[in-house]
Amino acid sequence: IGMLSAMIWNQKRLKFSDYKIPKHFVIALHIISFALLGLTCYGTMGVYQQDFCRFTSDDQSKCGSHQAGWSKAMRVAYTAWSKPAWALGVAILCLLSANEQLLLPIHAFLSYKIWTPLSKLTFSSYLVHPSILSVLLMTHTTKFHFSVPETSTYFVGTLCFSIGCSLILFLAVERPIINMEKLYSS
Repeated sequence: IGMLSAMIWNQKRLKFSDYKIPKHFVIALHIISFALLGLTCYGTMGVYQQDFCRFTSDDQSKCGSHQAGWSKAMRVAYTAWSKPAWALGVAILCLLSANEQLLLPIHAFLSYKIWTPLSKLTFSSYLVHPSILSVLLMTHTTKFHFSVPETSTYFVGTLCFSIGCSLILFLAVERPIINMEKLYSS
């Protein structure tokens, strides 16, 4: 979905650079996007308000999606379609934002100059964080028990460490290569 939306945007930019989507269609796209995003986020709320299923319990019918009345077909459909639906909702918002037709202040918020330094670190963070998580989780000497403070601590620590490693990678690898590319291309 991401690659398809990038191809659509590229073709629009090359062939129809001045085209603006009609206002009523923009509103319809916003509604579709927010419906997709809302359903994927909050469509399972009834499941999460039930007792959690334990992997060790023999009777799975008294917990989670079973207790909320979800059939096997509903569980399979949600599992199969929730991620593509989320990606489609985000892609619609990205295309509207790139065309400067986003009705909400999201476009203005994401266009602030404060995001420019972080945008240079996101791909490196994406590449580095699995290694950091692997080291973090494989060096545990005790079982991991879920609690909000512990999980929050791991999240913030991993985020900060990933950004720090990304900054080092950017300064040591990416920036020198960008400078060499500028030097040789001019």
